[in-house]
Amino acid sequence: MHIFYHRILIYIVVWLVISYPAFTFAGSPSKFSSVEEMIEEFQDYSFASGTFDIVDSHPLHIALSPKVIEGESQTIVIEAVDRALVYGIYRSFIHTHIDTIIVTAIPFQTGSSSKQSEYLNQYMRTISISRKDALALTNIHLKIKSFENLITEIKIGDMLFEDQWIDDFYKIYSNTSGQPGLKKFVKELEQFSIEH
Repeated sequence: MHIFYHRILIYIVVWLVISYPAFTFAGSPSKFSSVEEMIEEFQDYSFASGTFDIVDSHPLHIALSPKVIEGESQTIVIEAVDRALVYGIYRSFIHTHIDTIIVTAIPFQTGSSSKQSEYLNQYMRTISISRKDALALTNIHLKIKSFENLITEIKIGDMLFEDQWIDDFYKIYSNTSGQPGLKKFVKELEQFSIEH
């Protein structure tokens, strides 16, 4: 999700939390027959926007392209790539029954009046990982032994937000706080990476 819209969503959720009591409770994650169906449902990435593609189907290899703004710092771009890798890996294992996945993240820089939108291929990174190894890493850092336990539901007033990251995992994913931090977590995912 574009960092600008991500920040707006955070402001809305904070306002809702202040205005209404919030209740967090375990819920069953949504399940999909394919990663493509999952992506289409969540709409964080899409074929239409050029931010999602299926590179290969055997083994499944997807490409996610987080949007970044022209002039964004290298740190922000790299963080967006890291976040897309985590998203692709963990959303796929949580919401589908696949056993392995290859995720490539390539940032997509939105253009301005003087420059066209373009993929920043110099930041492209790929991780190939099994369900077993991805879960092992969450067990090491969060003592979580089931992908379902990475997801929660949040109720604020009459609104129910399903399929939300649990707080401890969201802190890693958003890189706000929490150990081991997004950069280190992704480096550890890369150490599990499978050669194809």
